[in-house]
Amino acid sequence: MRINFDLVFYQDLYKKIIMKTYILLFILLFSQVMSNAQTLVSQFDFLVADLKVAAIGNDGLSYNTSDARLASGGGVYFIHSGGSTGIDLEIPRADFENLESVTFSFDYMRLESFATFFEMDDFKFHMDGGQVKIEYKVTNNASTIIFNTGFNLTSNVRVLVKVSYDKATGVMEVYENNNLKASNTTTAGESLDWSTASGNAFVGVEMDGSGSSTASLYQFQIYDESSDGTLPIELISFSAEKLSTMNVLNWATASEINNSYFEIQRSTDNKNFKTIDTKTGAGNSNKTINYTYYDYNTINSTVYYRLMQVDFDGKFEYSNSVAVNQNTTDNSIIYPNPVGKNEVFNIIAEQGSLVSIFNSSGQKVSEYRVSSKIQSPEVIKNAGIYFITIYDETGNTISSKSLIVK
Repeated sequence: MRINFDLVFYQDLYKKIIMKTYILLFILLFSQVMSNAQTLVSQFDFLVADLKVAAIGNDGLSYNTSDARLASGGGVYFIHSGGSTGIDLEIPRADFENLESVTFSFDYMRLESFATFFEMDDFKFHMDGGQVKIEYKVTNNASTIIFNTGFNLTSNVRVLVKVSYDKATGVMEVYENNNLKASNTTTAGESLDWSTASGNAFVGVEMDGSGSSTASLYQFQIYDESSDGTLPIELISFSAEKLSTMNVLNWATASEINNSYFEIQRSTDNKNFKTIDTKTGAGNSNKTINYTYYDYNTINSTVYYRLMQVDFDGKFEYSNSVAVNQNTTDNSIIYPNPVGKNEVFNIIAEQGSLVSIFNSSGQKVSEYRVSSKIQSPEVIKNAGIYFITIYDETGNTISSKSLIVK
C-alpha cells in the first residue's frame, strides 16, 4: 500500500516539482553567469577592530585612527567617524590600477552633504552638496570629465550606492539600491585612464557623519568589469551535505580554461572564510568533470562553504556559498547531481534504509535496501528528472530528493 501511495503522490506532484526544478535551475545558471561577468577584486567588511583588514584583496595601509571607529548595532557591523574629518582608509592601487572597466559599490548611510567615497588622483567619486558627482579620465582624452549626476543621495537611510564604468559602451552609470539614477556617455571602447595616478587610493575622505556617532560606511567593494567573455570555468553545480560525522562537498564543471586549482573555504558566519584545503583543477577541459571533497572537521552549528577557483596566472574567482545545517537528521547524499545519462552517480544513505527511484511519470525504475554506508554506483540510461525517496527500516520517509539526468 505504501508503494501505491508513493506512485499516486508523485503522479500528482511531478508537474509542480518539474516546474520548480526548472525555475531553480534557471536561477542557478543565471546567477552563475552573472557572477562570472565580473570579478570581485577588493572587499572590506569592517568586522574586526583593525579597519585595514580586507575580506578580499590587499589589506589597507592606514586609516584615521583618531576618528574612524568600529561600532555595532542590531547585529550589524559598520564604521563611522565620530570626529570632524573622515575615515581616510588608504588602500593600495595594485588591486585596480589596470582595470579598464570597474564598479565601485558602497553600503552607506548618508548624514553629511560632502563626502568622498573613493579618490585616487584624477578619479573621484564623491558627494557635493548632497548630490553625487564623479570626476574621471578615459584614454585618448586629456581632459578630466566632470559628471554631475543631478540626484541627491537619500539621507539618514542605509543605501547601496554603485558607480560603474563600461569600456565597451563608454558609459558611466550611478545606482542607488540597484536603481539606475544617472548615466554619462563618452566614446565607446575607451578605458579608464589611471596613468596620471601616482599614489594610493583613499576611501571615506570627509566622511564625518556631520560629527555624529551614527553609522556611515558598512562595506565597500571593487569589481573588475573587464571580462572578455571567456570564463575560466563553467560551474554547473555546487552542493554540500552532512553525512554522519562529515560534510561532503560536490561540484561539477562543464568546461575549464587555464584552471590551476580550487581552494575549499569554510565559514561559520558566511562572511569570514578560511581556506581548509585545495583541489587540483583540470587545466583545460571541454567535458563535464565532477569533484568531491570530504570535510571531517565539522562543528555543531551551521557552516558555509565556497570555492575559490585559481588560474595558472594567479587570477581567481569565487563561487556562491552553500550552507550545511549540522543539526539535520537527513544524512543522505546524491552525487554528482546533475549527472549525464549512462554516467555513474552515487547514493549515500544510512545502512538498512530503503531507496526508491521514480521517473517524472511516477514509475518506479529502481528500489533496493542499502547494505553499507557508501552504496554501489548507480546508472540511469534515459535523460530526465528523477525523484529519490529514502525510507528508514520502519518505513518512515527520511529524505526526498530530485536527480537531474542530462
